[in-house]
Amino acid sequence: MTHRMLVVDDEPDMRLLLRLTLGGAGYEVVEASTGEEALTMTDGVDVVLLDLNLRGMSGLDVLERWSQDGVVPELPVLMLTADARPSLDETALALGCREYLAKPIPPQQLIDRVKAALRGDPSPAATVGT
Repeated sequence: MTHRMLVVDDEPDMRLLLRLTLGGAGYEVVEASTGEEALTMTDGVDVVLLDLNLRGMSGLDVLERWSQDGVVPELPVLMLTADARPSLDETALALGCREYLAKPIPPQQLIDRVKAALRGDPSPAATVGT
């Protein structure tokens, strides 16, 4: 069974990098470039990689909406961001985000975190990344 990933990022180059990384690991990847678009794309998705700093509706706004709608924690959400402010990761985790991953993240580490989310392994308490 091929697992389906939703990549939500407003930067086309980042979506391409994530699509190549995850696709190369055997995952099917669907993409959204806005938070508004992402809200409608969770059906049939196994894991979401959600950028924090989206234009318009932020990743935290999306996560809050999914939390209110009961999408999370049923659907594992991995927040990706270059913004390492501790208050943001605490907020994301409180809203049901599984992990807060720092960009750039090495490809194998990203694949390992996706595999852990799919297995339902306990979420690590710390931020993962470089």
